[in-house]
Amino acid sequence: MLKFVAWMPNNSIPEFECRDPQINRYYKEQLQTDIDVRACKAFFLFQDDNVVGFFTLLPHSIKNTNNHGIRKREHKGMGKWLSGVLLGHFAISNEFCGQKHSSGLKYSKILMFYALDSFECIVRNFCGVALLLNPINESVRDKFYIKEYGNLFKKYPTDDDYMYALTDYVLAVLK
Repeated sequence: MLKFVAWMPNNSIPEFECRDPQINRYYKEQLQTDIDVRACKAFFLFQDDNVVGFFTLLPHSIKNTNNHGIRKREHKGMGKWLSGVLLGHFAISNEFCGQKHSSGLKYSKILMFYALDSFECIVRNFCGVALLLNPINESVRDKFYIKEYGNLFKKYPTDDDYMYALTDYVLAVLK
């Protein structure tokens, strides 16, 4: 049975390992501290007692751009910074990577649905123009975010690797 849990400060995080060494290092060395000092909110998906994956959400902003790649409607009302919520870390454990749940959906799709749903809860209570993400590398960006969610996440038109999904688009996906 799947269980989704918003992790609370001072709860010890469960064992976890994924294919990306940078995420594993962050998970082992920094995540517990970030949760305890409320630098981020961490969410876990369990299949029975096994960790399927986790993600973090935190307030974030990136420099706004006047690039014409973002339509005028999206620019309306934006100041110097684009404020939003950062999907800081998103990882599936080695055991569940590429695997499908009995529903037929990949575990990564299920975890992303929970991430979008959690984002919705945050923006309903606070604010945020977009769900922001900064993939660890080009391979993750191309093979996961663009391939799996290409119509939702767009490359942010700056020199860095940020991607974004406008709040209105995320809310439309969840309907």
